[in-house]
Amino acid sequence: MKIITETFQKISTDIFNKYPDQIVEIANGQPGVYALYKGDHLYYVGKAIDLRRRLEQHLKDQHQGRWNNFSLFITKKKEYISIIETILINVANPPGNKSRFANKVRHGQRKLYRMIQRQHKLDMATMFKKEERLSRATSRKSSHFTAGHKRPPFQAFKGYFNSPRPLKAEWQGTTYHATLFPDGHFEMDGNSYKTLRPINKLIKMHHVDTWRRWAVQDENGTWITFHDLKYPSRKTKKPKNHPALNRYFSTPRPLKLDYKGKTFFATLQIDGKILFDGKLYNTPSGAGKVIRDNKATDGWYRWFVEKEDGTWVRLGQLEDKNQAA
Repeated sequence: MKIITETFQKISTDIFNKYPDQIVEIANGQPGVYALYKGDHLYYVGKAIDLRRRLEQHLKDQHQGRWNNFSLFITKKKEYISIIETILINVANPPGNKSRFANKVRHGQRKLYRMIQRQHKLDMATMFKKEERLSRATSRKSSHFTAGHKRPPFQAFKGYFNSPRPLKAEWQGTTYHATLFPDGHFEMDGNSYKTLRPINKLIKMHHVDTWRRWAVQDENGTWITFHDLKYPSRKTKKPKNHPALNRYFSTPRPLKLDYKGKTFFATLQIDGKILFDGKLYNTPSGAGKVIRDNKATDGWYRWFVEKEDGTWVRLGQLEDKNQAA
């Protein structure tokens, strides 16, 4: 059976301009495989159901200027073109097909790897009896846990106190109480729990830091969170927007900030907060941001404060050089 019906070898691309009717006659609507050349060097191999249309596309797409001759292999049926193209690319390895062909190679290699891996598992199952492998696995497991033994529950606060201690947590305006026992378990409303998580679920306390939310009363009557109890050496984080200017002046001091040719005045209060336009701000950056149309502002640089001797200095100079009177 004849697969390739006609062959046209190394035709110049000038035929599209000089003899368009002839190229239409030989390739229009014909299925087959084509090869693109740059001089005598093979550049690209492809397939098409309509060879003329595909070649005209390559004169304008990413292959433009990379070929000037072409060959056509017209097939009897379009079902043959994929097979012929694959064989030609595999043998000739043209540079224009490398990326697409590389993907096919990697896919084939992965498929072969999985086939070998499955066969290897079958071979290992044949070489070693399943009962022996099961016996070895059981012996390794039994060295850690005896039959019927259950892993002891994790109790993070076992041994912290010698007597039951009261617990409390504030949630949505309600104070909840529970009890921590020396063995590390918790009780609430007569029910016992190994951890605080089911208690949180019971009172619908969701998406919270449990160890910072619950507090326990120690022997001295002091309430301490579980986080501080578990990690006493870790420092408590400084609360956000904490007034940092309350250590510089014993009396309220005037502040000023220049922006777009205007001078804005505010008052630094004794507690470190800044009063501007009838509102209090915990930080100089927060007050400056309001003036500068909500733009990020370095308030320690922008704001000036009047000291007791009448001089104006930046707030950042107070922080860095301790110039407060």
